[in-house]
Amino acid sequence: MTQQTNSPQPSLVIHELRTPLTAAVGYLELAQDLARQVRTAPAATASSTLDQLERCLTLAAQELDVATIMLDDLAVASEEHFAIRRISCNLNEIVRDVVEARSVLMPSRVLHLQAPPVELPVLADPRRIKQVLTNYLVNAFKYTPTECPITVLVETACPGPQFLRVTVRDEGPGIQLDAQAHLWDQGYRVPGGTQGREGLGLWLYICRMLLEQQGGTVGVDSSPGHGAAFWLALPVLSTPSEAPQEPELCT
Repeated sequence: MTQQTNSPQPSLVIHELRTPLTAAVGYLELAQDLARQVRTAPAATASSTLDQLERCLTLAAQELDVATIMLDDLAVASEEHFAIRRISCNLNEIVRDVVEARSVLMPSRVLHLQAPPVELPVLADPRRIKQVLTNYLVNAFKYTPTECPITVLVETACPGPQFLRVTVRDEGPGIQLDAQAHLWDQGYRVPGGTQGREGLGLWLYICRMLLEQQGGTVGVDSSPGHGAAFWLALPVLSTPSEAPQEPELCT
């Protein structure tokens, strides 16, 4: 049964904010450890440690920035409109940044990135795309056994020649087909909490709205017992100077 709400419930607001705030705390804890290492590190390695420290602080600041954006989003979620600032950017670079950030925070987990070694131009809001992909990855890590890998796949010509697609594949228990049709509805939660996804009442709705406002779309491919593949697709930004790229086939 679909459960709808006209405005975000307090429990969903907490769920949404927990992701960036938990990440920020993690990066700050890593930064504290690195700061202690700097005090005793030999001069030859101190510079490298300081670089890592700076990186952790930068990532923490980015997560807090995401939390601020999400607070604004949650305040206007019922209006179905979010602030979007689209610029010409490289989708591959956006994806690499997100994968790197998650790898720093969870070094014990296996995260595979498969992407063509070329620039993939899109007209999009990089912070918003990172927000969606980060949510996908947090969800994938949560429901994938620790010994199993998570794959991030960047594809061209998918779902068509004018689109680029990024997919995050997990190895969790999957989602029932009848539930998949409603995952992106505001306030919907999977009956029985399949794969623990009872907390998805708001964040997938926000992901859908963020992509639709940038001319893109979202989706999920899943079957019980075979994991889930959450994806987003954005239209290609054509540039006269870029040579045609042989498209990859969707699988």
